[in-house]
Amino acid sequence: MAPSPTVKPVYYYTFNDRVSMVAVEDSLSLAALATESLVGSSLFALETEFRVDKEHRECVINADTACGKALAAIFTGFLDADETDGQYDIERRQAVFAPEKEVRS
Repeated sequence: MAPSPTVKPVYYYTFNDRVSMVAVEDSLSLAALATESLVGSSLFALETEFRVDKEHRECVINADTACGKALAAIFTGFLDADETDGQYDIERRQAVFAPEKEVRS
């Protein structure tokens, strides 16, 4: 039986139409690799949850753990260093979260 989704604090990113969602996925993949290198593969696997929804132009990262917060900080840094700076919004909110570890569909 799969666990039921729970309400968690998340970082919720939305992107305008000028942002390539492929670039968002690439930045998130690179941020995930950097975070995993920082904390180790076991802790990364246990404590990070994230997903990209290309259709709705959004990305959600679980903000309930130190690893998730590190992933969000690195990802946001990559976005700000890229041409996406100023073309997205981010907010922290409570949400029912069903993650996908795989960011590519």
